[in-house]
Amino acid sequence: MPKAIDSTVWSAVKSAYLNRNEKPRLKDLSREFGVSTGAISTRRKGENWDKLRDDAQANIRAERIQSARKAFVNAGQNLDDLTILEATIADMYFEMSATVANSKEGCANAVTSLIKAKRELFPPTALELARMAVQLGIKHEDFLEALKELWEQELEPVETLANKK
Repeated sequence: MPKAIDSTVWSAVKSAYLNRNEKPRLKDLSREFGVSTGAISTRRKGENWDKLRDDAQANIRAERIQSARKAFVNAGQNLDDLTILEATIADMYFEMSATVANSKEGCANAVTSLIKAKRELFPPTALELARMAVQLGIKHEDFLEALKELWEQELEPVETLANKK
């Protein structure tokens, strides 16, 4: 007969199953806690962990939304478009973890559209672009060469118009 599993181990397995952002696979929990997948599956079904997880995830989302709303209230009249966009993007991102597959696609498209809108309304500064280039591992010579080429392409139509006059 297999050795009984300690209640603290079961508590940790259940907590991991209920509270992680991504629904953990039983084999990952088995590997992490040293409990067989069959034992986890039996306990999960017997204690209705799936419903408990759905409820826990709904509570987590509600807390995040409430926290974001409190931040807006505390900010008072100092809300700007960027703050609203960033809060909406974060809210949509958190909602994606709880939605069904076909709704996730819609949420992902909405988040993508919001990010594009943010970039159009609030383009990065030169310093932010330079930081991005460094983070991406782009050599400064390559960055400057690309910038020079782009400026030359942008200025050609202006020079052509000036020559026609």
